[in-house]
Amino acid sequence: MLGVTPVGILTDSPVESRCFYTKTLGLEQVYPLSHINTDTEITPEVVLRLESPQIELMTVQTKLFRKNGPVTVNENTRLIIHSRDTGKLLERLTLYGTELERTTRGNFSFTDLNGINWEISRNEMTF
Repeated sequence: MLGVTPVGILTDSPVESRCFYTKTLGLEQVYPLSHINTDTEITPEVVLRLESPQIELMTVQTKLFRKNGPVTVNENTRLIIHSRDTGKLLERLTLYGTELERTTRGNFSFTDLNGINWEISRNEMTF
């Protein structure tokens, strides 16, 4: 069985976001969980749950070690997508108008409509 890491995305555009994640990125399971409740009202933001064996969550922390213990000076979190066809994914992202950048490792990266950083893995899925 493949591992699936569910990821929650906070969005104020659930319909457009769901379309982007399913049709542009090709993720299998994208569905709304709920509106965010505050003490006095329901906010317009919705949490979308993304489930796919194509998604991997990566967090990199830079720490300085001092006498009184480690101090985190930088933290970078992004989602990695392992596409079944990287060429087609890049084509769909371009048609959507997504600005692609190159990472230091030579992969492509982009920021989606919800401000989430993604990296496209060069290792395509084989199933």
